[in-house]
Amino acid sequence: QTVENNAAAEKLRITSAGLVGVSTASPEAKLHLYNGISGAADADGSGILVIENSNHASIQFKTPTDKKGLIFFGDADSATSGRIEYDHNNDSMVVNTAGSTRLKLNTGGATITGICTATSFVGSGANLTGLPAGFTELDAALFN
Repeated sequence: QTVENNAAAEKLRITSAGLVGVSTASPEAKLHLYNGISGAADADGSGILVIENSNHASIQFKTPTDKKGLIFFGDADSATSGRIEYDHNNDSMVVNTAGSTRLKLNTGGATITGICTATSFVGSGANLTGLPAGFTELDAALFN
C-alpha cells in the first residue's frame, strides 16, 4: 500500500507480544482492525478482537440466500450454549440460551419462549393481564 506521496506505508503490525494490528501500530487485542479513531477508552483486557472506526463499526456475515449467519457462545460444557442466528430462508432471527430458543423474531413479530406464551395472558399492549411475576410494563409492539 502507498500513501498520497507514494511513500511506503505500514498497514500490518505484529508486536513482540503477538498482537496483530491492521492499519494501527498499537493493537489493543490479539487482532485489532482499525479504520479510524473511535475516541473510546482502551479495549477491555479480555478482548480478542477489536474493531475500531471513526464512524459506525460493523461486522457483516454474507451467506447464500438459503443459509444462516451464526454467532456461537461456548464453554467447557457445550460449544453451543448460546447462539444468535439469522436465517435467510424465512428472514428470522433466533436467540438461544442454554441450548434452547428463547426469542424468535420474524416478519410477523416476536415470540418469547419459556417466559410466556400467547395463551398465558389476555389483552394487548400495556393492558395485558395474567403475566408472570415481574412484568409490569410491556412494549406493545412485542405483544400486539
